[in-house]
Amino acid sequence: MKGILLTCAALALALCAVFLPGCNSGHDGGSIEVDRGKAQTVCPVMVNPINKKFFANHGGKRVYFCCLSCVNEFRKNPGRYMERLNEAGVILEDLSAGGSANAKEKPAPASHDAHKG
Repeated sequence: MKGILLTCAALALALCAVFLPGCNSGHDGGSIEVDRGKAQTVCPVMVNPINKKFFANHGGKRVYFCCLSCVNEFRKNPGRYMERLNEAGVILEDLSAGGSANAKEKPAPASHDAHKG
């Protein structure tokens, strides 16, 4: 019985590694290194490339993430991640500037489909 459980656990971990490479559960990707004064290209939580399907609006700015899990992590302590972005000199989309950032925030899909393929 233990052998079956260990095999299932190993298989589950392997599947996560294949299908969710862009998002880990640790949620502290390190420092953000980008060219100062440039538009956001990396997730402030995991420092992976952003996927514009996943975003949150905060303080009149739109912040993009790599996955839904990172959006949820950001919402727990937005000040921490906003500070990281500001310190890195990242330019966030201004919600008052018009364009696509004026769209109402919608919950991101509850799957990690963005990491597949």
